[in-house]
Amino acid sequence: MSTPELQGDGGIGADPLEPGQVWSISPGGVDENAGLYRIEVNEGPGSGVKVLNKPVPTAFRESVGYAEQNLYARAGQLVGDKDPRHHEFSVQLRAFDAAKSGARLGISILVALCTALLKKPLRGGLII
Repeated sequence: MSTPELQGDGGIGADPLEPGQVWSISPGGVDENAGLYRIEVNEGPGSGVKVLNKPVPTAFRESVGYAEQNLYARAGQLVGDKDPRHHEFSVQLRAFDAAKSGARLGISILVALCTALLKKPLRGGLII
C-alpha cells in the first residue's frame, strides 16, 4: 500500500536512486517538525566535503561534519581500500516539506558519502 503523495514524479519509488543519493527523515527539533529530505552527494578528485546549499542550514552543516569525521575515522570498515581523504564530496540537501534545517541527518549523509565513493546504490524505496 502506498500513500497518494508518494505516487508523483518526486515521490519515493521502488527503483534505486543513483549512487550518492539517499532518502531520509529528520526527527525535527525544538522549533521544527519531522521532515522528508533527499541527500545528494557527488564524488570527484580533490579533498574535503563541500555543501552546495546556500545558505547552509547550521544543523545540516553540523550533520555533515559528523558524517565526514566518521567516514575518515572508519574508512576501512565502511569503504574498504578506498581513501576518502583523496576525494572531494559535494553535498546537497533537498527538502520535500516545510522542514528545512536538515537536523540530525548524520547517518544518512554518511551512507550517501559511502555510496557515492563506492559507486553503489542503495535498495530502492529505502528511507533512512
